[in-house]
Amino acid sequence: MLLVQPNVKEVPAKTLISSGLDAVIWFDCSINECLRRADGRRIDIADDSETLEIYHIDDKKPPTNQAPKCERLDHVKDDANATGSLIDRYVSFDQ
Repeated sequence: MLLVQPNVKEVPAKTLISSGLDAVIWFDCSINECLRRADGRRIDIADDSETLEIYHIDDKKPPTNQAPKCERLDHVKDDANATGSLIDRYVSFDQ
């Protein structure tokens, strides 16, 4: 026995909403190339540096004639681009 009769819910009309995207660019890059690019990045960790300089050991080599700068270079510590994170994101996107 029902105490109150249920109301019939009206289903709202479905309308298409434009996405706002004009184009999509697809970069076809292998997992090996993604890992090579992420692993090769180096950053100048000088405290007195006004500009942050990022180098790559293969693509944008640091100047070898500036000994203190070459010794200060360190891996880019970015959790979003860590090797494990990149592999997980690549596999998830590929699926």
